[in-house]
Amino acid sequence: MTTLTTPPPPNPGAALEDALKTHTTALLVFGILFLVAGSVAILLPALATLVAENLLGGLMILSGILYGALTSQLRGFWNNAWTVILALLSIAAGLILLLYPLQGILTLTIFLAAYFIVTGVFKGIHALHHRGINGWVWSLVSAIASILLGLAVWWGLPETAAWVLGLLFGVDLIIYGWALIGIRAAVKNGG
Repeated sequence: MTTLTTPPPPNPGAALEDALKTHTTALLVFGILFLVAGSVAILLPALATLVAENLLGGLMILSGILYGALTSQLRGFWNNAWTVILALLSIAAGLILLLYPLQGILTLTIFLAAYFIVTGVFKGIHALHHRGINGWVWSLVSAIASILLGLAVWWGLPETAAWVLGLLFGVDLIIYGWALIGIRAAVKNGG
């Protein structure tokens, strides 16, 4: 007699864990790269902060120029009008960051706090979603650290804004680097 049974539900983490097992070297290499980048940012926090602020200003100017170039390809008054407005706003915002770096750094510090908190929440959701995978706790540790770093940004403002961006970003990169190395070790060793 044949009976029909439903197969057991698939383990959603098994496919991801299998994929991670085939990329243990990449996890190690990227973990080390995150550790190095984070260490540089921690050793030179004021410079890392200023470089990040200037890079963002330059990228905003570049995006404004690209929006401006796009207008030559668009048809219709409103298409061109909106694209020109985007171009001017992008260029203006980039110039403000480059011409007023201290104010830009303070503004970016506030945005960084939000970044750490939001990415921490999403890292936490991701970690909890993959609880069945060996090493998932490392992702949760990274999530909690990101949230705590975001909250810590608010302490000491505005005095610490000149260096806190580079320092906290460096700490976050180091923690993520260790998380990748920890996940690699857990996946490779099966626990």
